Amino acid sequence: MRIILDVDGTLTFDDPSRDYPSRLPRLDVIERVNHLHRCGARIVVYSARNMRTYSANTGLITRHTVAPLVEWLDRHGVCFDELHIGKPWCGPGGFYVHGRSLRPSAFAALALDEIEQLFGLSAPAQGASA
Repeated sequence: MRIILDVDGTLTFDDPSRDYPSRLPRLDVIERVNHLHRCGARIVVYSARNMRTYSANTGLITRHTVAPLVEWLDRHGVCFDELHIGKPWCGPGGFYVHGRSLRPSAFAALALDEIEQLFGLSAPAQGASA
């Protein structure tokens, strides 16, 4: 199983008054991510951080954003296998539409078998349903 998670508003509380390094972690989501990682799920972190600031230049984003983001993930104990930058930013008045997505609160609250049933996926791996 591969799970792709956004950073801001998913692994963090979305608080634009805080700079990125001081964003508060969503411990309920992080606990679930780490449990699923221990059960064998591949965790992919995907972020739009600084897409606007650096005009979608992924070279500049890599140079200025990746190290502080990895430091934040490590500081808050987030287990992950991959980090991808360059997610298009929808802007302050936009939103994302995706057929296989969950709100962070549902991800943290639902059992894995409930999530899989919601999306019509196969049965979970042994021990991964908590």
